[in-house]
Amino acid sequence: MRCANIWFPIRSFPQRIFLHSLLGEKKKPDPLPLSYPSHRFGAGVFSFQTPRELIQALEPIGITVEESRSLDAERFYFEGEPKMNIARNESTRIMHALLRDGFERRCLAAGLRNYELAGAARCYWFSEGYREGNKLEFPDLLKKKTYRRMLGKSKLLARDGEEYAVRSDLRRLTCEGFW
Repeated sequence: MRCANIWFPIRSFPQRIFLHSLLGEKKKPDPLPLSYPSHRFGAGVFSFQTPRELIQALEPIGITVEESRSLDAERFYFEGEPKMNIARNESTRIMHALLRDGFERRCLAAGLRNYELAGAARCYWFSEGYREGNKLEFPDLLKKKTYRRMLGKSKLLARDGEEYAVRSDLRRLTCEGFW
């Protein structure tokens, strides 16, 4: 399966996905304290973590892995899992949730800052000085080196002709008579 997103290349994609059935949950910690992307599903969790890795992560908090099923990730994404009564649209949603979790982890690890919108939607943005010149370089479709400025300073011109500088870290410009 080939995957990409706009800022970070996805260089590899796990070939296996695991559904782990869990026991011993008195209070369901959500999200589970896992180092890999995960998605809760009934009394279990979908993850790219192997059973051994998951057991090591959950043992300290008293959660036991009862059973783990290994599935082909690409097949699961495109076909679902009829034996487990998981339709294709559900498997696609699960895989998107795992990819989103991985993307968010990558953004935070790369030093991006997060901002929560209405409905708990999360966005990520570059802070001032993230890179020299506040720009990211990348190859375009023709493999030519190019760049994109991630933030900068702007000027707004009011009706009276006066300029107002807008700092990149401000969420909203407030000046008398502007709106």
